[in-house]
Amino acid sequence: MWIQNHGAHSEFVRQAESYIREHFQEELSLGEIAEHLHLNAHYLSRLFKEQMRKTLSDFIADVRIEYAEVLLSDEKRTIKEIGAACGYGNPNYFSRLFKKKTKLSPQEYRIKIKRTIYPDGNSNL
Repeated sequence: MWIQNHGAHSEFVRQAESYIREHFQEELSLGEIAEHLHLNAHYLSRLFKEQMRKTLSDFIADVRIEYAEVLLSDEKRTIKEIGAACGYGNPNYFSRLFKKKTKLSPQEYRIKIKRTIYPDGNSNL
C-alpha cells in the first residue's frame, strides 16, 4: 500500500494496516482499532482516509475479499465457510460484498479460477 510520508502520522496508519491484516478474520471496528493504537477514532479515520485514499472499512473489506479469492480455489470449502473464514458471519452479506468488489459472485469467481487453472475442463488430475 502507498502511504504518504508524514512521519508519525504514517506510522499510525502502518500500525492500523498491520493490525487489520492480523485480525481481519475477527469482528473489527474503527473504535477497536483506534483503542488498540491509543488514538481517537475520528482522528484515525480521517488520517487513514487521507493517507490510504480509502476508508478504514473499505480497507478491511478489501483485505477480506483478497483472502476470499485465495480460499475460493478450494472447491471443498462452501461459500458460507469461506465467508466465515474471512470475518463475515452472514453469507448473503459476504456474497453481495464480494460481487460489489470483484464484479463476480463467489461462485462465478470460483468457476473463473477453475477455467484459468484447467482450461480443458479436466480438474481431476
